[in-house]
Amino acid sequence: MIYLAVSALYKDRSCKEMMTALRISYISDEEGVEKVLADIRDYNPSCQLLHVIEGGTRTDLSDIHEHFKDYRLVLDGLEGVNWWFEYNQGILDFFEVYNTLESIRRVVRK
Repeated sequence: MIYLAVSALYKDRSCKEMMTALRISYISDEEGVEKVLADIRDYNPSCQLLHVIEGGTRTDLSDIHEHFKDYRLVLDGLEGVNWWFEYNQGILDFFEVYNTLESIRRVVRK
């Protein structure tokens, strides 16, 4: 399944400034979203689930990431981690409007 979460993050390694970011990620149905988010909250208690898209694959996730590539965050010390995105109303609206896997695939696989 694919999920969208919101969280506070440090802007850089100095840990002086915080920002709000969106996390678009994938977890297997067996793992369960609540277990994964509980694990994330152990080191980031501000993380909150916004949307869950049932089903989906890592390919679907890659397609969504590509669709929002202009909003991807490159975080100091987390190079190569590609699931964090700017807090952006367009991303929030996307998950609100396209709330099924089929509708998302129609948009991101054009």
